[in-house]
Amino acid sequence: MSSKILRGTGFVLMRKKIGEADRLATIFSKEFGKIIVLAKSARKLKAKNIGKLEPYYLIDFQFIRGKSFNILTSVNINKSYTFYNQKEAKIILQTIFNFTPEEQSDPKIYWLIDESFHLLHQKRMNILPYFKLKFWFLEGLIDAHQLLKSKQKLDQLFSQIINHNLNYYLNLIETTNDQNQINRLEKAVDLFENRLKPN
Repeated sequence: MSSKILRGTGFVLMRKKIGEADRLATIFSKEFGKIIVLAKSARKLKAKNIGKLEPYYLIDFQFIRGKSFNILTSVNINKSYTFYNQKEAKIILQTIFNFTPEEQSDPKIYWLIDESFHLLHQKRMNILPYFKLKFWFLEGLIDAHQLLKSKQKLDQLFSQIINHNLNYYLNLIETTNDQNQINRLEKAVDLFENRLKPN
């Protein structure tokens, strides 16, 4: 196990309990991309520290590489957001969580989250079409010509992408024996299917 302290700045995507006292937090950071860290004995920490790992928070954090997990050693809130449209913010986090690889630095995705949260924080409505199109462009699933299409066609384009990738993920579920991958793929399928439902 390395004792070298690593530092990052990122958005908390989610956290969950593990065991009686520990917490796992998934963060999308500028330096490491999506990274999972273990907060040991989180329930024994002071309340002010527990609250620093809430989803949507922008945090400065430090960690060391452990044998099985990255061990969180320090965390401080850089910025917290209040959203008028919490549903849109949740979809943004779900998209980043489900469709980005672990520990692959991607500053453009980081700045897209930052930009999207800033717009939502300002109470600007209906930013999802913009976020979706730019995200899929950065992920290489659409080209520059498609990026320049009018706003009226954004949702139609995104639905086409969803339909294409939905079949792809369903096929992967049938061909893999890795339960962790299956769980992740099933979450992706749920997200796609929910997006296709009429409002």
